[in-house]
This record gives sequence, structure tokens and C-alpha cells, in this order.
Amino acid sequence: MIREYINGLINENNEKLNSLDHQLKEQTEKLNCAQEWLESLQAESNTDKNIFSPRADNNDLEEKIIDVQKHIDKTKQEINYIKSFMETYLAKKEEYDGLLEELDGMCETETRKDHGEEIRETLKEKRTNNNIFIELYNKTELCLDLLYSDRTRCKKELKNMKFVIQNMIDSIDEG
Repeated sequence: MIREYINGLINENNEKLNSLDHQLKEQTEKLNCAQEWLESLQAESNTDKNIFSPRADNNDLEEKIIDVQKHIDKTKQEINYIKSFMETYLAKKEEYDGLLEELDGMCETETRKDHGEEIRETLKEKRTNNNIFIELYNKTELCLDLLYSDRTRCKKELKNMKFVIQNMIDSIDEG
């Protein structure tokens, strides 16, 4: 659920980044065109080809150059504005990626905890089983000792061992 939410944020962020990247490319193209236009106007103003009323043409040309320069400055500002937005969204992207990594780490930790819990349970079962086998071994030793001295008690211990073994078999079948 959390992963889906973060992935949704990442997708929204990526869409904004793609949109800003598209805008940046458009503004860069505008800037390149305006700079080419400015260069051609400046080249035209530098030539002495103006035969007919150079003052009138020169003023119009200078005004066009000033307008194009203003357009270039405005486009540069827009590019910087878009870049600052992109930096913000790139920082968000890094933050979201960090959140995903943290979430993955938490999931791994939970998995390790679950796995650790399983290992502890298995060890506990093995200890219990070992204790039962140790108890059975000790009772067998006791029965061997009692076999010649106290047959009644030996029989009783063997019946207890049979009961313990039957319980073990039943618990194994259930598990």
C-alpha cells in the first residue's frame, strides 16, 4: 500500500519532469532561433549596403535588434525558471527513490525478523525434541539397571517411554 502510494508520487513527479523537459527544449529552440535572428540583424546593421535613406532603415534595424535582445533575455529567464523547477522535481525524485529504498530495507528487515522468528521456533522445537530423546535415553539406562533388580518398576518406566514416544509420533504427524 505504501509502495503504491510512493510509486504514484514518483509517476506524477516523472510526468512533471517530462513536461518541464519538453518546455525546456521548446525554450532552448526559441532561444537559438532568436540568437540566429539577432546575429543576422547585427550582420545586416554592420554592412554599408543601405543606399536609400540609411537613417530610417538604421533606426528600424536598431529597434528590431533591441526587441530581439529583449526576447532573448526573456527566453533566458524562462529557461532559468524551468531549470529551477526541474531541480525541485529532481530533488523530489531522489527523495522518493530514498523512500522506496528505505521501504525495501524495512521489508528486508521484517523478512529477516520473520525468518529469525522461524529459526528460533525451529531451534526451540529441536531443543524440546533433544530433551525428550535425552529423557528417553536416561529412562532406557534406568530400565536396563532395573531389569534384573526391580522388574515392576522397569515395566512401568517402559510403559512411560511408550507413552512419550507415541506423543512424539502424534505431534510429528500433526506438524
